[in-house]
Amino acid sequence: MVRFLGLLINSLYVEGNATDPSVSRIGLVTFSDSAKIEFDLDDYRERTELLQAINVQYSGGTTNTPDAIRYKITNYNYQTDMRLQLYVP
Repeated sequence: MVRFLGLLINSLYVEGNATDPSVSRIGLVTFSDSAKIEFDLDDYRERTELLQAINVQYSGGTTNTPDAIRYKITNYNYQTDMRLQLYVP
């Protein structure tokens, strides 16, 4: 999975001003029996930092995708999202 994420990050435009709609923002939620936010959309803006940040420990357990999505929606801090504050899509 880390290799796939690395390829994905390397294929996206991730460096630059986070309010620029052409810049991709990446966050990471890991999940198995429970979900955990590893980092949010505005935490990393450099490709090298992102590539280091995706090296997270595999936790084992079941795959609970619906709960992970619900967890992220519930725990997303909309008040600090730069794009939402500036009305950028």
